Amino acid sequence: MLVTAAVEFLLPKKVRTKWLFAASIVFYTLLDLKFVPLLAAVVLTAYLGGLAIKAEAGKGRNAGFAVSVITEIALLIIFRSAGIFTKGHIWIVPVGISFYILQAVGYLIDVRRGTVEAERNLTGLGLFISFFPQLTSGPIERAPHMLPQFKKGPDGYDPVRIRDGALYMLWGYFLKMVIADRIAVLTGTFYDAPGSYGGAVAFICAVLYMIQLYCDFAGYSSIAIGAAKVLGIELMQNFNSPFLAGTVAEYWHRWHTSLSTWLRDYVYIPLGGSRKGTGRKYINILLTFLVSGLWHGTGWNFLLWGLVFGLLQVAGGVLAPVRDRLVSAARIDRQMFSHRVFKIAVTFTLVCMTFVLFRASSVRDALAVYRSILHPAFHELTGGVLTQMGLGMPDMVLLLFSLAVMVFADICRYNGISLADRFAAQSLPFRWFVYIAAVLMIAVCGIWGPGFSADSFIYAHF
Repeated sequence: MLVTAAVEFLLPKKVRTKWLFAASIVFYTLLDLKFVPLLAAVVLTAYLGGLAIKAEAGKGRNAGFAVSVITEIALLIIFRSAGIFTKGHIWIVPVGISFYILQAVGYLIDVRRGTVEAERNLTGLGLFISFFPQLTSGPIERAPHMLPQFKKGPDGYDPVRIRDGALYMLWGYFLKMVIADRIAVLTGTFYDAPGSYGGAVAFICAVLYMIQLYCDFAGYSSIAIGAAKVLGIELMQNFNSPFLAGTVAEYWHRWHTSLSTWLRDYVYIPLGGSRKGTGRKYINILLTFLVSGLWHGTGWNFLLWGLVFGLLQVAGGVLAPVRDRLVSAARIDRQMFSHRVFKIAVTFTLVCMTFVLFRASSVRDALAVYRSILHPAFHELTGGVLTQMGLGMPDMVLLLFSLAVMVFADICRYNGISLADRFAAQSLPFRWFVYIAAVLMIAVCGIWGPGFSADSFIYAHF
């Protein structure tokens, strides 16, 4: 990252895109050498497919579009499912394949719809698909947003932009290394033997995993956005205080928005969206969430995870009139603080319970967690069970403090308060004090604790 940025600032603007493309290929080569030909095949298929779609425009033919999209999806299915048939002995899922193939498919659909011109510059399209900050775990970007930036060329050295990008990256490292990897010690211990703990511990670990996943994935997204910003490229935001959502539908508007909007625009709307009646709308919602489940994994637990979220959305729509009548009859003000907190708590609980399917190794393990939750054993909390799962009391205190910082930041973002702007308005000595303190905290607390080690990003496995 540092070498790439330093060289980029010295290069003429017209060659910076080529430099970033070369850096992205080197990045993927160092990361996953054996699958570089696959990445090249995905880029070449999208490039030739886009030109074929343009050549067929106005002639009523869709062969180029169909062949290119089917090829991209076939590559995704083959390499994602290969591990099942070989039992993991031969195939390894290519890093980032689900992300860069979705970008390629989105590009082809946009060319077919006419929302973006077919890219004639292979380097520009290759960079769009392989841009290294987002390559392994997104955000899943759109061609109309990214290709113009690459054509224009990244801007040169800008200290304000670099400062903002570095702050994004620091926040991402804090979420990942200080919070997510620390929680991973507890959730890893629990899910290694999910039926061995009582309901109170099982519920706490289900909640902690949801927070771990958020800090891990939002941490990666923040690092990617910050790194791209340093390089002069703007990426879309991927998370927007999802745990403060009042409904499951709102949650999906705030969680992994690059995927949820991709599914909305390229799956849900083409299926008919809500244009063909209420019944068809609910079927389309279920199908879209089933696709989301299959995108995340080929196990039954992922399929059920997607189905349950689809059913929760359908139930929310069906029961909306009933809820409206109950609220009216009880004379409840929906803007009242207590009512909003109640809705947030219910939504958060439903989301945490559904993500048990996402984390468990199998449906059987997920059912074991649910059975434990139904039989609370509160004595485990006073008996110190949590402190015997890999984290000592100092780590627990640090974790609670870090969670409070995360919650505070999310509440500020939810209410439209920009902490970055507030921070930028402070004096230079204060800002540098915070910079140094943040770096030291991440460096020290990111490796502190017996049995603790930094894990790879969770979504890199998808």
